[in-house]
Amino acid sequence: MHPTGTLIWYYYICSREVWLMSRQLTPWQENPFIEIGRLLSEEAYKRERKEIHLENIVIDLLKTEGENVVIGEVKKSSRFEKSARMQLAFYLWRLKQLGIEATGQLLFPKEKKKIIVTLTKELKAELI
Repeated sequence: MHPTGTLIWYYYICSREVWLMSRQLTPWQENPFIEIGRLLSEEAYKRERKEIHLENIVIDLLKTEGENVVIGEVKKSSRFEKSARMQLAFYLWRLKQLGIEATGQLLFPKEKKKIIVTLTKELKAELI
């Protein structure tokens, strides 16, 4: 099984959850918090392209700023900022492997917060 952004995100929160998900045992999808996350992703940032599927990653938002490619990851809150940062770094790393240089933005619309993420040597080393 190839790692996904969701597995990377959960790795920094709960290793048991990663083990379960890697064996196709997923959390209850009707959970109200999962539904809130889906709704937030649908309603926030309506002008950008959403849910770009590329191999084993799903990018929440994609936009260009001049000649720069910017990808965004939308989260309900910044409570798990480290895991969200690593998920976004994973996406940036996978894009780089495909020959696409991009920068990332963690977006927390309810908090009106945005964090810029670039793939540094340190982030890449931690991912690997």
